[in-house]
Amino acid sequence: YGEEHIYVHTTLDGIRTDADGCVLRPNGSVIPGLFAAGETVGGIFGKDRLGGAGLTNCIVMGKVCGRYAQASSSR
Repeated sequence: YGEEHIYVHTTLDGIRTDADGCVLRPNGSVIPGLFAAGETVGGIFGKDRLGGAGLTNCIVMGKVCGRYAQASSSR
């Protein structure tokens, strides 16, 4: 038998964002121009997650962040 290795493959907590992927300060206000998506974002899965769902979160929220960032930069 080989050695066992324990590692963390995800967290259930991270950067707080709004529905557009804008990063929020501790007081809930938006940090202008700062976006986050994927495994760095907390609160997406609640107290548990479905294996493999992290990639979907990254793709979906990455697209949302990109659209919002583009729209907000053209204002």
